[in-house]
Amino acid sequence: MFRKGLGLGALVLTLSACAHEASVAPQGALEDADIGAYFEALRDLGQFNGTVLATKHGEVIHLSAYTLDGEIPPTMPVTIDSQYDLRSVSKLVAKIAVVQLEEDGLLTRQTKVSEFFPSFPRGDEITVQHLMDHTSGLPRELTDPPEDQLALTPGQIVGLAAIEKLEFDPGTGRRYSNVGYQVLYAMIAEAAGVPFVRYAEEEIFDPAGMTMSGGHFYSSRPKPSNYAYGHFLRDGALIAIEEFEREDMRPAHLYATAADLDQLLSYVSREPFLSKLANEDGVIAHAGGTRGKRAYVEANTELGYRMVLLSNYDEVPLSQVVSDMRAILEGKPFEIPEKVFRTAIDLPESTLRRYEGTYSFAELEHLKLVIKFENGALAVYQNGQNNGFLKAESERVFFEDPESNESIEFRPREDGRYDMLLDWQGVRWEGEPVAQ
Repeated sequence: MFRKGLGLGALVLTLSACAHEASVAPQGALEDADIGAYFEALRDLGQFNGTVLATKHGEVIHLSAYTLDGEIPPTMPVTIDSQYDLRSVSKLVAKIAVVQLEEDGLLTRQTKVSEFFPSFPRGDEITVQHLMDHTSGLPRELTDPPEDQLALTPGQIVGLAAIEKLEFDPGTGRRYSNVGYQVLYAMIAEAAGVPFVRYAEEEIFDPAGMTMSGGHFYSSRPKPSNYAYGHFLRDGALIAIEEFEREDMRPAHLYATAADLDQLLSYVSREPFLSKLANEDGVIAHAGGTRGKRAYVEANTELGYRMVLLSNYDEVPLSQVVSDMRAILEGKPFEIPEKVFRTAIDLPESTLRRYEGTYSFAELEHLKLVIKFENGALAVYQNGQNNGFLKAESERVFFEDPESNESIEFRPREDGRYDMLLDWQGVRWEGEPVAQ
């Protein structure tokens, strides 16, 4: 349906199972069985390829790797020792670094960008805390990036960030910003006197006992020996990503195993990290992902469980999986995934026309989708081209593929207009109506 990798589509391969089990603590036998049944079903639906780890009260209750069978690339099989790209989970590592550097007196959360980069525009207003909280005003991605971002040095990245126009005054709004974190990685490196990756390896991974993790660049550790290459679907075929994407950046390109990430969660579940990184429910969590790669870590320090979800395949309904894993670990009801069969209903033209308009997704690099009523249905336009028609499942929920969980929901606003909620690849993205 959508370009820029936003196509909605169901997996057409016939897939079967291959799971590798680790030892399980007896007290977690019930949770282990539930988690195993859940991910086996998800794998059989073609919606999971990766490694799952769960602990409860300090004991591993589930550690398994699930590999899709059938016609898959030779790079796709995984084990419990596979090393996955962390993507934005690296931001959690940066937060840990900030806490440690603050303890060492090398910077504080109120340290301003200008203290390390004096010529950075409005750097005397942007603090480490702003960068950590995505409240700096910097955009999600570089507005006009070079073709090969992978070749950029940390200094060049900061230079490009410096010419970005702030989307709001620092501290007055929130916008998820990879650009802001690149500035933070550079500040951490300046404060520590070593590249961010080296600091992470020596001052976080080593004390946490993470022996199979490291960085792809600026690293002092060996290259990963069991690297999980990413994979994505294109026209129903699985495509392996065997080289780093040119839009990637080097400063925080980290990888880890599931077991090592559990070690990291254990490391931050105590002071001085707990009081500074956990939310009001005692939870420390972070997600990461890009084309062909997904990662999620969570430590619930009040209820005593941790989870690590890693995948080298981007068809994972991650938000739902995380919600269901919490239910299993908390002894609450959950449903084993089943094949989706959505049924379309007819809606009157007057109802469909309510949703006409342009919707902007700030978190998707300000992607704009235009909804038009055409030929008795809602058409989705991107960049002036028709990307397909929507079928109604209910008065406000629409889909394209009846066998996919991906959908669009229109949520009413107080001003009479609607927000568009796009469920895509397991994440819910919110689009706001654009004034006409």
